[in-house]
Amino acid sequence: MKVKEREFKERERYVIPVNRQLIDVSREIYVTYYKSLRREKYLEERDIKNGTVSVDALDTLEIRGVDIIPDPDPTPEEVMVNKDTHRLLHKALEGLSSLELEFVLLMYYSDPNKTLSQHGVAKRLEISQPAVKKRHDKIIEKLRKLMKV
Repeated sequence: MKVKEREFKERERYVIPVNRQLIDVSREIYVTYYKSLRREKYLEERDIKNGTVSVDALDTLEIRGVDIIPDPDPTPEEVMVNKDTHRLLHKALEGLSSLELEFVLLMYYSDPNKTLSQHGVAKRLEISQPAVKKRHDKIIEKLRKLMKV
């Protein structure tokens, strides 16, 4: 369904407000200007009706609203740091004993959706939770040292 274009009366003069002054413009610019104003008003009314908040509504004198919303995509620097960290971690994992590596795999990679709690690891290994914590802390410290080298 095509929306009918409003008919504007022919006038001798078309003006639009610019910086608190009325400026003479062509009919085409006049029509386009008022169409865009109406479109903006329509979008604002729709947002109010739907409970949508514009990012511009978050603007203050000190901060732009768009700066408040974090960007979910990593920056190129973050990508490089993450790649470097993964490379260092894989190299450090090679420095663990087979028992330590098995512990890390059980703790962090046994379930693809979540890591096991220390209590869950203790149940699987049939050892106490304090023993799991001690082993975990020891392995993490070893990995930190291996990654610094």
